[in-house]
Amino acid sequence: MQEKSDAGGKAVFVRSIKARVKEVALRGLYFFLRMLYPPRCLVCDEFSEKALCSSCLSQLKLIIPPVCKLCGKPYDALAHASPLCSDCKGTKRWFDWCRCAVSYEGVARMMVFKLKYSGEFRLSVEMAKFMADALDRFARQSDEELIRDFAFDLIIPVPLHKARLRERGFNQAELIAQSLSELIGIPSDSSLLVRTRETKPQFKLSPKERWVNVRDAFRLTHPDAVFNKAIIIVDDVMTVGATLNECAKAVRVGKPKIIIALAFARGGVSDYAKPYGMDVAV
Repeated sequence: MQEKSDAGGKAVFVRSIKARVKEVALRGLYFFLRMLYPPRCLVCDEFSEKALCSSCLSQLKLIIPPVCKLCGKPYDALAHASPLCSDCKGTKRWFDWCRCAVSYEGVARMMVFKLKYSGEFRLSVEMAKFMADALDRFARQSDEELIRDFAFDLIIPVPLHKARLRERGFNQAELIAQSLSELIGIPSDSSLLVRTRETKPQFKLSPKERWVNVRDAFRLTHPDAVFNKAIIIVDDVMTVGATLNECAKAVRVGKPKIIIALAFARGGVSDYAKPYGMDVAV
């Protein structure tokens, strides 16, 4: 009996030694690979311990208050008395609120480009971090208890048409939505919203043409899934807001409690965005 006990003890000891040796070997391999292939910035490819180097971070411009109460477009508070921008005064918005994290220029534009056309999927995580921060700032200043309590139920990414999805191989909005879901602990579902027809790339069109291009181009597949829910619709870039607005219109069929539109970057707001790293308290 004693011999079996001793044998069992030796087996446990040998396994622990092997596990320790394996751990040390893997750690050594990790440091060797870091020396051989040092980490680089995902945007400029310069050496950087972080995903975005300090130089690229400093070139990002955050969108912070004062902003339009509805679409989140920043403005000069001294020259603007109304809580709504001129765009929202003359446009039917199907979402309740919209917020974007950064101005679509320079490094932000490169991040979007590298994600969409170079397949640098890790950038979706970095975009989601900025979006989570923007959502948090928005929630803290909101008059609505549901938003202040961060009581969102579901994230829905803006869908690609199936032909574009086959061509690209992935949906960048879905990647961002998944990353955001992991960061803030709210489930994401890419099956609930579909694009019913192919549309032209929005960046090639005038503001007026953009609205026509995506009109009634989306459909909610399961209205019951959003009923009485607080929904976040996610996209990579917003300019005039036509795509997010049409997505919200489709989701509205399911009678959700509230719809928040959220994008990483917004075009045409450079003059009122604030450089990253400056005080952004609200």
